[in-house]
Amino acid sequence: DEWAGMEKTLSSLIEWIWLHAWPAHLDLVVTRIQGPPIEGDSGIHQSSPRRALDISTRSLVFAEAKRIERLINASWEYDASRPEKECALYHDAGTGYHLHIQVHQNTAQRTDPPETT
Repeated sequence: DEWAGMEKTLSSLIEWIWLHAWPAHLDLVVTRIQGPPIEGDSGIHQSSPRRALDISTRSLVFAEAKRIERLINASWEYDASRPEKECALYHDAGTGYHLHIQVHQNTAQRTDPPETT
């Protein structure tokens, strides 16, 4: 039900990550779509339709996780009116490092993303 209730843009972004950013030899493991609020959480995991999910990075070294985060943020714009916000955040919210992926109603794929290594 959580996957089916996902914002279309989030589904598109996850598919893009799988095809263009994630190492092909590794499984992409979603660890959280919806769930109870966690201390300090913005509440985006409780939105309807679903606008955020978390991806496990246990199989990645730090540099690879950061590369994926940079590639996502270089290729996708969260909200043009708030350029400080990003679609991907590699962080530890108290349960271990993971990639937090989020979208807004104005999220769009950039037409000419900058080069990211």
